[in-house]
Amino acid sequence: MNLLSSTLLRAAAVAVALPLLGVSATVAINGVCVNGSCTPTPVTYGIGNSQSGSTSNGVLVGSDAYSTATTYSVGVSSNGGTFINFDPTVSYAGTAASTTTDTITVDLLASIYDAGAANWNGTYTENVPLVVATGATASAELFADGVGVGLVGPYGPGTYNVSESATLTGINGATLNYAYDFTFTFAAGTAPGATSSSPAVPEPATMIPAGLGLVGFGLMALRRRKK
Repeated sequence: MNLLSSTLLRAAAVAVALPLLGVSATVAINGVCVNGSCTPTPVTYGIGNSQSGSTSNGVLVGSDAYSTATTYSVGVSSNGGTFINFDPTVSYAGTAASTTTDTITVDLLASIYDAGAANWNGTYTENVPLVVATGATASAELFADGVGVGLVGPYGPGTYNVSESATLTGINGATLNYAYDFTFTFAAGTAPGATSSSPAVPEPATMIPAGLGLVGFGLMALRRRKK
């Protein structure tokens, strides 16, 4: 996943452009889908096409109110790689200090389909930027077909940009299911307006090897398909 914006996950094929891929994504807050189905069915897109969206939802944890917002896009780049950009933000929306320790999970679920793929084995790297509020913690991890790349965090208050890599095998078939999971925890006594996020970062202007453009979002998974 290279240095990209908030939470970009990118499964990038080598130099050969893929002729056709199917992709779809949905967002879940505390296990409840807020747009679409929690079991996304891949939709066919051609090279250079993408699906994008945003969510804005309130969530109540006990008697404490929070607001959540995400933006995301999933698609096939013009040079043949697949990508997912995901930027979640959680803010305490109460008018007085929070009463309990509260946990909010924000998950991006995505399916990528390539009719010509025998497997999706390879090296996956996640770069995860985090901005964590006072009295809060945050963590994140990318899963490919249920196998984690590596837990980032949990980290306390501050600003972070962390990378994890793993070589994954046994990911067979034409469809790859991703889950990109964030966990934000706010301690009792959190002040109104406290916000934790995985923010977008500026898009790099350079290119990475194998002819793939950097797409400027925080999580990027790099894989080389075995022939």
